[in-house]
Amino acid sequence: IRMPFLIEGILQGILGAISAIFLLTIGYTILQDRLSEFIPEFQMLTSKPELIHMHLRILFLGMLLGFLGSLLSLRKFLV
Repeated sequence: IRMPFLIEGILQGILGAISAIFLLTIGYTILQDRLSEFIPEFQMLTSKPELIHMHLRILFLGMLLGFLGSLLSLRKFLV
């Protein structure tokens, strides 16, 4: 009876992480463009492998937080 709730928590974590990655990517792109206009020497992360690695960490943490949130609520309400 617990498994569907745990899977739902993981899916909610994934959706939250994907929306966070989307918004961070938009903000990062805008910030990088604006800063490069004012300070041409300023370098931000531009390496694709570094950005992909950061996105994967955000996705994993979202899954983990969704799972832990579901697990804690199940322990409280389904004893």
